[in-house]
Amino acid sequence: MSVEIRTGRNVWIWARTDHDAPSVDQAIRSGASLMSRLLPDVVPGVVPPPSPKSPGEASRYVMGQARPMDVSASQRRPQVPQGTTWRASEQQELYRVASQNTWFVVVDFDWRGPTYVIDEWPRRKVNILGFAVDDPLNLDWLLMTATHTGPATRPDSDLVDDVASTAVDTVKSVASAQLAVGLGLAVLAVIVYFGDKRR
Repeated sequence: MSVEIRTGRNVWIWARTDHDAPSVDQAIRSGASLMSRLLPDVVPGVVPPPSPKSPGEASRYVMGQARPMDVSASQRRPQVPQGTTWRASEQQELYRVASQNTWFVVVDFDWRGPTYVIDEWPRRKVNILGFAVDDPLNLDWLLMTATHTGPATRPDSDLVDDVASTAVDTVKSVASAQLAVGLGLAVLAVIVYFGDKRR
């Protein structure tokens, strides 16, 4: 059964193996890498640096028409959001992730393109040599749910925009801090001056 990426906000919940004992950051980055292998018009396996505007515990990426794409990871199973949902449990084939304490990687992205259909249910397994193989009962990754929640919820931007606006914000905050320090020193100088006059 296929899964659709529809224009607007999409939330995918992946189950990930724990056999390589990943850190949170490794689970997030590998999730972004996995998405690069599924999305059109991006280089498979190539993950851009995360945006400085990443929210909370997620890392924000820009991948082609997935702008922005927030990736987070936890070993607590997340709730499936409201919307149109495709589920692994509804597929005709049986799937299982090889893990004892499964990681859940949430990919929350606004899709800026037309509806894109992935014909095979998304999953991934690599062998000891790093080559992809299809082993449905011993997977490294399995898409548990894919939900389209409605219109896009975040402003469209790219990595250059995020870096530039963050740099401007930093300059403004540094200038504000310098101004505050300058005013503080001026007030201190006035206090010292009048204090000396009274003596």
